[in-house]
Amino acid sequence: MISASYLLTVLALSSNAFDVQTVPAEEAKPYLFYAQGDAQANAAVCALTGNTLVIYSRSGDAKTLALPDGVGAFDIAPLEDGGAPRLVCLRGSQVFAIPLDAASAQRIEPVPLFEIEKPVPGISARPFPHVMVVMDEGRRGIMVPVQGAEEFRGTSGELLKTYPSAQIEDADDAGVRVFASLRGLTRLSPGELAYQISGMGPIGSGLPENLTAERSEGGHHTYIYEPEFPLSRTDVTLRVGYDYHPATWDTLLKMPMVVPKGNAPLAVDEQEKKGPARRYPGTLMVDPEYSPDFNGDGYTDLLLWSSPKPGISIDSLIRTAVGNTWPVRITIHLYSPDKKRFEPAPMTSITLQIPVFWFVDVGKGHPFPLWLARDFDGDTKTDLLLPASDSSLSVWLAVDGFKAAPSDTLSFLEPLQGIVASSETDAKGRTGLVIQGQNRLFILWPKQ
Repeated sequence: MISASYLLTVLALSSNAFDVQTVPAEEAKPYLFYAQGDAQANAAVCALTGNTLVIYSRSGDAKTLALPDGVGAFDIAPLEDGGAPRLVCLRGSQVFAIPLDAASAQRIEPVPLFEIEKPVPGISARPFPHVMVVMDEGRRGIMVPVQGAEEFRGTSGELLKTYPSAQIEDADDAGVRVFASLRGLTRLSPGELAYQISGMGPIGSGLPENLTAERSEGGHHTYIYEPEFPLSRTDVTLRVGYDYHPATWDTLLKMPMVVPKGNAPLAVDEQEKKGPARRYPGTLMVDPEYSPDFNGDGYTDLLLWSSPKPGISIDSLIRTAVGNTWPVRITIHLYSPDKKRFEPAPMTSITLQIPVFWFVDVGKGHPFPLWLARDFDGDTKTDLLLPASDSSLSVWLAVDGFKAAPSDTLSFLEPLQGIVASSETDAKGRTGLVIQGQNRLFILWPKQ
């Protein structure tokens, strides 16, 4: 049934790059994720608080569903090709579906699909979204956990395939790890999504790490961590190792790339094949969930930031104290597949003035309270979003690089705290995001 307290007023704003919906936030912060919102594969933003699910669409509508008691896992997806998405729920041994238009009804009537013979007790103490509706070898079905295995069943309950638990844990293809990843819009393979949203707080606060090995006496290996990133979004086995200069924090890239075999750690002799490190001025901005491609050629490009050290003259100290800002330089270096290296000269250079106190939190790898590099306009080129102040954002849309001035600046009603969700929002790959404000949520829909 409908929860009246969740019928929230949505204020729509607009900019050159985004349409912005402003949603008053509840005291209990919801769990936010993206899901398919209609038969045309347009995204919806979903907010889950307890058993109450609110689904926001680009049009500004807000559907509210009270999930039935006892539901431990659910998914939002169509059960047939080209069909409208439905709420698919797992409650004990029962699997049933709820039409999304049930939000307009006073009483929800679940549609039974099938029952599990050996259900796993206590999947979750409360509802939580999981990947359940998947495609496996061209067949659409529902993946459900059972004791000792996971089963792929048709929408009427017929058993199509069984994955033993050990096989699921050891599989190189994350497609069978159904309850391991859940967020996003486009499904790459069973159980896997094209994009995973971030948790609370700024994106890029962590650095991707890969196990490497250092040979010791007796032929044994001691495993150490080495940060790296994929060279290509289409072939993630091509990796680039990186480090930072201890004095300047310039980026050191270890080239050429090494192709790991599966998830096996690299032995020291393989590491030596990378050769000497190349130095690039600036600190690499790393997003563990995405590899930026600013010219759309399929290869990862470098996004670096740097800042001049303050001088010790009286004039420089006075300017800093009075202005309360300090310059930051953003540079982008393209990868050249012909030269098999990143270009030494930047394609783009942007200079910003940011508040001095932002540097207090620079230990996370950059001084920005939030940032995002994604394709916002669907042209396959990565665009860039950076904060202009505590309550405003600047957006650069890639054409032939970036201009010095942003393509768009968005001003909000209050200070921004971080990006809490982002995903592709339509079939053209336009990325949207949700930002947590002090008292509101801001849903940014890319312009169509």
